[in-house]
Amino acid sequence: MSAFLKTLVMVLIMSGGSVNSAELKSSSKPFKLAVLDIDRVIRDAAVSTYIQQTVEERRTALQKDVEGYEKELRAQEAALKNLQNKRDPGFEKAQKVFENKVTDVQKRLSGRTKILEKSFHDARSQVIQQVMALVSELAESEGITLVIPKNVVMYQEDGYDITDRILARLDKDMPKIDIQFPEGV
Repeated sequence: MSAFLKTLVMVLIMSGGSVNSAELKSSSKPFKLAVLDIDRVIRDAAVSTYIQQTVEERRTALQKDVEGYEKELRAQEAALKNLQNKRDPGFEKAQKVFENKVTDVQKRLSGRTKILEKSFHDARSQVIQQVMALVSELAESEGITLVIPKNVVMYQEDGYDITDRILARLDKDMPKIDIQFPEGV
C-alpha cells in the first residue's frame, strides 16, 4: 500500500470517517466513507456461481473431446508403428500425415481452451462492471464520497461496510449472465 493511501486511511480512522469539506478542498460535499469487500462480492455472487458452473460444463465437454482425440490418435499411432515394423514404403508419408494431424488437433484444442478462458473473463468483467454501477448508485443515493476496498482497511467501526447490500443487489439484479461462447467451444 502506498504511503499516501496509508496516511489517508489512518486519518480517516482517527477522524471516524467524518472529515468535512473544508478539510477536503476538492469536494463540495461532506466526506462519507464506505468499505467494500469486492473479492467476497465477486466470489459469493449467484452470477459468479452460474458463470463457474457454465464454464465448467464446457470444460468437461472439451475434456471429453480431448479424450476422443487421444483415443483416435493412439489407434493411428499403433497403425503407424505397425507400418514401421513391416518396413512399409508408405511409412514416411503416413508418419507425416500423422504428425500433421497431431499438430492440427493441438492447435484446435489450444484455440478452444483460449476461447473458453476469454468467455470466462469477459463474463467476469461484466459482473465487475455491474458491481461498480451498483456501488456508484448506492454512493449517490446515500451521499458516500469514497468507497475503499476492504483489503486495505486495517480497522473499521460498524456501519461502514456495504458488502452485504451490494451482494444482495447483485444477486437480485444479475442472478445469471449470457456467456458468449463461439460455436464449437
